[in-house]
Parts: sequence; structure tokens; C-alpha cells
Amino acid sequence: MTKLTRPIKVKIASTLFYLHGAIEIVGAVMLLVVPPDLLAATGFPLDESIPLALLSLICGVFRLFVGYAVWLMRKWGAVLGMIFSAITIIGAPQFLPFGIMDTIIAMAILVLLAIAWLGEETFTQKR
Repeated sequence: MTKLTRPIKVKIASTLFYLHGAIEIVGAVMLLVVPPDLLAATGFPLDESIPLALLSLICGVFRLFVGYAVWLMRKWGAVLGMIFSAITIIGAPQFLPFGIMDTIIAMAILVLLAIAWLGEETFTQKR
């Protein structure tokens, strides 16, 4: 029986993808469930809540998918994760204050995947 060993960096990056995806999905559900009066009272534009919730839901599901691919040690998952993290770092500051959390998590994931890809323990695809 073969034992799959994953570098700790890959385990942490995958877990951060799962966490980030779950946060995004919960945020999307909350945007759809919160009463419109409460959204208006917080200063959040009501007409932007549904498209933003859909974007958050799509990104959250995509993060879960990429996290699973990284957990399985797929090379394309690592590359996709690095690309998506870089896009998040560029685009997240538009959504303050939530973009701060997105940027911090995406930077951690990007650094961990880059180290796992280029480090001593090379990122190899397991079967």
C-alpha cells in the first residue's frame, strides 16, 4: 500500500482554499438572505447585492474546486490556484473592508504554492 505524502505547504494552501471558499459561499448566502432594509441601513447599495452575491458564490465554489485539485497534488491545480490568487490580490482591494481578508488569504496561498512549486520538494502529480 502506498502512502501519499504531501508537503505541509500544500496542505496549508489547500486548507486555506477551502476556508476562503467557505467564507465566500457564506457571504453570498448572507447577501441573499439579509433583509433589504438592513442592507440599506448599512449603506450597501441594494441593486448591487444580487450580482455581488452571484460573483461571490461562483468564486467560492471555484476556490473549493481548486483547493481539492491542490490537495490531490495536481500540477494544473497549483497553476490555477496561483493564477486565481494573483487575480484576487489585484481585484480584492475594490471590495473594502472584505477585500483585506481576501488579499491576505490570497497572498498566503500564492506564496505557499510558489514555494511548493519551486522549493526543494517539487510539486509532483500523484496518481
